[in-house]
Amino acid sequence: MLKLRDFISDETGATAVEYALLGALLVMGLLTAFKAWGDSFTVLYTTISEKIGSVN
Repeated sequence: MLKLRDFISDETGATAVEYALLGALLVMGLLTAFKAWGDSFTVLYTTISEKIGSVN
């Protein structure tokens, strides 16, 4: 019973888990931002391409 109580109260790996969750959240946010940024560049380049094409 003492070993089980020690195991439950042990917090040595808690910091690593917290950093892993924080890192995963950061990566998800960056991927979302890059996706939105990429979509806006696609629209920009398409618009520029259409304008250049209509000049010729």
